[in-house]
Amino acid sequence: MRYFLRLAYLGKNFSGWQRQPEAPSVQAVLEDALAIALQQPKVTLVGAGRTDAGVHALEMLAHLDLP
Repeated sequence: MRYFLRLAYLGKNFSGWQRQPEAPSVQAVLEDALAIALQQPKVTLVGAGRTDAGVHALEMLAHLDLP
């Protein structure tokens, strides 16, 4: 089943939306938190766009697929 999310965040402490190996990203924090909350081994969020380091978002859209 596909779920859509409408997100808002302050990007000050992040390297942007997209997961990066050596830097904190919004996507990584949300995926890790959702995996715990939903008791899933892994959750993958697909963003409708990306933000750069330090950029805030008022209406970021993303989706995730769950069984």
